[in-house]
Amino acid sequence: MEAKLNQLYRDWRHPQQRKDVLTYSEQYVKEQLEDAINSSNCEMMATIISRGAPPDYETRNQMTALIKCTIMCDRAAIKLLVKYGADVNKFSKSGYNALMWAAKRDDLIMIHDLLDMGGERASE
Repeated sequence: MEAKLNQLYRDWRHPQQRKDVLTYSEQYVKEQLEDAINSSNCEMMATIISRGAPPDYETRNQMTALIKCTIMCDRAAIKLLVKYGADVNKFSKSGYNALMWAAKRDDLIMIHDLLDMGGERASE
C-alpha cells in the first residue's frame, strides 16, 4: 500500500517538477545571456544563443546581443547570431536596431555586413 501511495504521489508531483525545472532553466539561460551582453562577450553570446536562448532577448538597458556585437565590431559573432535566429531589423525599446547603431558609429563595414544579412534601410 505504501509503495502504491508513493507511486501516486510521484505521478502527481512529477509534472509540476518538470514545469519548475523548465521555468528555472529558462530563467537561468536568460541570466547567462544578460551577463554575456553586459560584459560584452560576443563569443559567449553566440554560444548561449546557439544552445537555445532567445536570440532577440533584450536586457534592462535596452541592449540585444546583436546590437552589442555590432557596437563591439565582432563580425564573426554577428554572423553566428543571425544564423541562430537573431533579427537584424529588430528595434530595441530605445528605438534603435543594429543597423542604426552601426550608422551612428560610422562603421561602414558593419553597415554593409548587416545589409548583406538582410538589414533594411529606412525609406524616406
